[in-house]
Amino acid sequence: MRNSFDPQEMALLVEVVDQACLRLGNSDDSTRAVIAARILGHVDEGKRDFATLLSLALYGAPRRTEPHAA
Repeated sequence: MRNSFDPQEMALLVEVVDQACLRLGNSDDSTRAVIAARILGHVDEGKRDFATLLSLALYGAPRRTEPHAA
């Protein structure tokens, strides 16, 4: 993961975190940290769509299911 983001990426991250907190009705530091952690990797991978990032912030990424070994 990168250690820095450009100003546009930072603005997007802040807006997603703010909107997620607003929808959850909770903006304490721990909630903001969890939300930020959910989306940082996705932004690092190049995702920039606000709606997608907001959904990931609120619901997390869907888990990938691996087939069970027989």
